[in-house]
Amino acid sequence: MKFDPTTKLFMMDGKPVEPQPKVTVLAGTGHRKIGKNEQTITADGVIYNGIRSYLIDLLIALSPREVISGMAIGYDLALADAACQARIPFVAAIPYRGHGEMFGKANRSKHDTLVGFASRVVHTSEDYRNAGVYVVRDRWMVDNSEFLFAFYDGRGVGGTKLTMDYAESKGKVVVNLWDHKPDWEKL
Repeated sequence: MKFDPTTKLFMMDGKPVEPQPKVTVLAGTGHRKIGKNEQTITADGVIYNGIRSYLIDLLIALSPREVISGMAIGYDLALADAACQARIPFVAAIPYRGHGEMFGKANRSKHDTLVGFASRVVHTSEDYRNAGVYVVRDRWMVDNSEFLFAFYDGRGVGGTKLTMDYAESKGKVVVNLWDHKPDWEKL
């Protein structure tokens, strides 16, 4: 079974599944930077706003009970923001205490505001010991959701790809939104 973000329908063998499954808990993973120039997706930028708008439409159509965001710069913050705008409760899955303190001004402000609106805040590790805290967070998100919406541009191995692979190994429905909106870099 696959989800088609264009029609907003779950499909099997090219036909809509009947009845359509209910999305209850949806997690997201994605990039902090986009394009050949590795432009950061900042919370006050055009690309961020385009991604957020796209996600708002999808979330309204799917109306999940809950959304889980990893609260990183870029796609993660846009997903949490979209859940707020769509009035869908979201979990802020933060990899360690103090995670947002390293963000620049716009991203830190957005992060802190969104954490205040989260229905739950989960710190998957107490402090930063090594980059493994991100893997712990990503696996927690997958283990506590049914669907994973990714924003992956095919750039090879990294946290987004590893999270997608882990979700697939757990039998979760993984949807790569990048594939359905190829003009992301032009926003």
